[in-house]
Amino acid sequence: LIAEVEPLKLIEPVKPMEPVKPSSINISAGDNGYLNINLKIHKGQKETLNRILQETILK
Repeated sequence: LIAEVEPLKLIEPVKPMEPVKPSSINISAGDNGYLNINLKIHKGQKETLNRILQETILK
């Protein structure tokens, strides 16, 4: 019995985010079963924000 195997896909390793000061994150559970996430980062950290959005919400 011969099985076809799909080629492996290359994936990028997960890179830890470097905390930027001043920054903060608040996570709370809402009554509706959803998590509320409040990020506070400096406006100069636009790339950090874009990366957060790409890796979470925009996937």
